[in-house]
Amino acid sequence: MAVRVVAVVEPGNGSGDASGEPAEQAPEPAVGPEAPDGPGALVEAPDGPGALVEARPRRRLSRGWTSVIGIGVVLYLVVLVLYAGSGRNVGYEPSAPRPADGVEVAIQLSDLDARTGRMHADLTLIPGEDLLSADELTPSQDLGVVVVPVAGSQQLRFPRGQVPATVPIEVMLEGEIENWPFDRYGGLMVLQAFRTTGDLHEPVPLVVSIEGSVKGWKTSAAPTLDDAATVQAGQQVIELSAARAGGTLAFGLIMVLVLVTLPVLALFVCYQVLRGRRRAEPAYAGWIAAMLFATVPLRGFLPGSPPPGSWIDMTVVLWVVVGLVFSLGLFVLAWWRQSHPHQ
Repeated sequence: MAVRVVAVVEPGNGSGDASGEPAEQAPEPAVGPEAPDGPGALVEAPDGPGALVEARPRRRLSRGWTSVIGIGVVLYLVVLVLYAGSGRNVGYEPSAPRPADGVEVAIQLSDLDARTGRMHADLTLIPGEDLLSADELTPSQDLGVVVVPVAGSQQLRFPRGQVPATVPIEVMLEGEIENWPFDRYGGLMVLQAFRTTGDLHEPVPLVVSIEGSVKGWKTSAAPTLDDAATVQAGQQVIELSAARAGGTLAFGLIMVLVLVTLPVLALFVCYQVLRGRRRAEPAYAGWIAAMLFATVPLRGFLPGSPPPGSWIDMTVVLWVVVGLVFSLGLFVLAWWRQSHPHQ
């Protein structure tokens, strides 16, 4: 630690002013335990008698750093807890058992593409006992399921004599990614099961089960009606909804805070240089330019990659760039003043 040493000079026998009278001796500064607290107080230095140093407010500085570290640790733990609780499995089991003369449709949710508003899932058909062949693996009749709304074919067929394959589907949901990170998606998924006899489609009883997890999203799935009449009618309406999980929200908001911090730091430093409290070092210009070029990569690192033109660009990113460019202009002005002090 840099110290300011104050030398104490003992007055000699022949000291005095021009009139010959002895000079008035200055009061000795308080030293040791009797010295007043606070900045500017003088205490004895360990170098030897007669050397005094200025006391520094270490306790106040250490408390400030302790508070900053404590806040950082709390934020870190909050993000970890929110991330651990995000993307939990979605579970919905039908209240009615699988009908012997019907089918069960098992849907496994896997991913959500917010840009296209499509929920990716895998659909598996499980025939009831009365619709199985002697091998208890393949259906004894031609079965099918209609799924609406999905991208691609809405009618899925499962021929008799073949083990029903798992079919990937993309359920289309409604939502606005421009509202990131508070965007929400939802919609109704209609399923209807049938068996084919010649050219006729006859509905068969249907139950639906949904499970799976979508990382980074809080999803829910539930039928609008879950009773015996709905099961026998062979048609189910499932309501799907998804919102960003708490861990994703916390990560995105912290990244936004990092972006906002860049121009704040740059403006503070450039203001000190402009007031003459710091020299206009050329390295400052490179530092501000580096932050300016880092803005776009940091923006692209936001979870979910919101498209250009989202509200986050209008309210944060645009003004971060403006603040950094303004800081660079202040630094150039300060450099010009220090380089040409007489102009």
